[in-house]
Amino acid sequence: MGILRVLAGLALLALGRKLYWLFVAAIGFVAAMSLANQLMPDVATWVALLIGVGAGLLGAWLARVLQRLAIGLAGTVGGAVFLPDLMVLLGLDLAVPDWLVYLVGAIAGALLVSFLFDWALIILSSTVGAIVIVQVLAFQRPLAGVVVLVIAGAGILTQVRLWRNER
Repeated sequence: MGILRVLAGLALLALGRKLYWLFVAAIGFVAAMSLANQLMPDVATWVALLIGVGAGLLGAWLARVLQRLAIGLAGTVGGAVFLPDLMVLLGLDLAVPDWLVYLVGAIAGALLVSFLFDWALIILSSTVGAIVIVQVLAFQRPLAGVVVLVIAGAGILTQVRLWRNER
């Protein structure tokens, strides 16, 4: 299961904007697996994997059929997944309720995607991809936060170069 998460993270890191449907599918996969493991801690690994794959396929289909809506939803979910994980990796504890952190992340992700579509896809997909990879590799704080920033930066640079070459 770890190799699938690393592959999804690498795909997000390098190709999140270009293959927007992959970004939406990978966000759905990672978020659904994470949610399944949190809400059902005793669930079998194959069940969490099946839930993740189902959510990923649904996300990819939605992205193809309802592009802006699906990407807006992915931005919302990506922000909600990204902010709490980034806070943990950086060792930040703001003493606020978890739901508030998820809500702020969701709103920020949705706004980012709405106003800066291509840049939002690049930044969110690179950052979420980096977080997924670092979680699988199990770096400890504060190194985990630094590694996320370095990997995300590399992903952002890669995607910007690919984007510029397209034009």
